[in-house]
Amino acid sequence: MTERSSTLLTEIERDALDDKVPLASTLRKCIVLGGKANSVELRQWATREVRGYSHDDELPDYRTVGAPLHIDAVAGYNQIKGQQISPRNLPEGIRDDVREVYDIRTGVGEIEAMIDAAEGTHVHLSLPMAMDVAAMMNRANGDPYQQITRIYW
Repeated sequence: MTERSSTLLTEIERDALDDKVPLASTLRKCIVLGGKANSVELRQWATREVRGYSHDDELPDYRTVGAPLHIDAVAGYNQIKGQQISPRNLPEGIRDDVREVYDIRTGVGEIEAMIDAAEGTHVHLSLPMAMDVAAMMNRANGDPYQQITRIYW
């Protein structure tokens, strides 16, 4: 290993242990190290972690996380925030396609930005067509004083 590669490895180790250093920055150094070490696997992995995984890429297990469904709603004068629901509560035709896991395909920079912008200790991820799903559920409920305002993981 060259002196530059050794220094780069030391920087990666230091950055990985420093909470103030963005993970994307450390991973870019891994891309460089992979090039210097002729490691195609390291370069590909670090590049996918920085840029994100396409739907054609095999997603590592650690990027699939448990993600229960939640709703925010209004019931009369009461506001409901973060009530957990089952996928079985979703309209027919949708419930079979929604799982309580989420595949995180975005790059680490975007993940870090989501965490920074999180409400409290949770990141809220919207379902595809969430407002349409909420509208369908509200129509099925038929009670104008109970309305789902948001549905998310």
